[in-house]
Amino acid sequence: ALTTSFTFFFSIPHSGSEAFAQYCIPQTTCTNCLGFGITKVTFNTINNTSSDASSGYQNFSSIQTNVIMGQNYFLTVNTEVPDSHHVRAWVDWNNDFIFDDVNEVVLAVNKAMNCTASVSIPTNALLSTPLRMRIAANYHFEAVPTPCDSLHYGQAEDYTLIVQ
Repeated sequence: ALTTSFTFFFSIPHSGSEAFAQYCIPQTTCTNCLGFGITKVTFNTINNTSSDASSGYQNFSSIQTNVIMGQNYFLTVNTEVPDSHHVRAWVDWNNDFIFDDVNEVVLAVNKAMNCTASVSIPTNALLSTPLRMRIAANYHFEAVPTPCDSLHYGQAEDYTLIVQ
């Protein structure tokens, strides 16, 4: 008699649904973006220049910075011509994969090309864990950006913060 055996390998996530959770990805729907969108982000040691909205959503989460709980840091977001943008930024302080508009918005500016906000690192932020920072900008004649909705004349970029 011929005997055949098979071995199957699989992994079980360590912390339930977190292993499968994903952030929403906002889409850029413009066909001719002509310079709309985010072109530079600076925050602590992050200093990233990027192309405009023609590149769509940019996952720069491999670009990270360490911040200290209770300290303040300046976040600067630049957009380019042809016109001003509504700009928003969120940090997922509790790492629940949801950007909460009430507790996690760190920058909210309307009709600007360059904007800066002082970001205070909260004492209840999750420590020593990569946390997602999402920045979104949309042309000021369009809707104010939300973390997950499509942007007609704008874009979103993600970065990583680690709170110490």
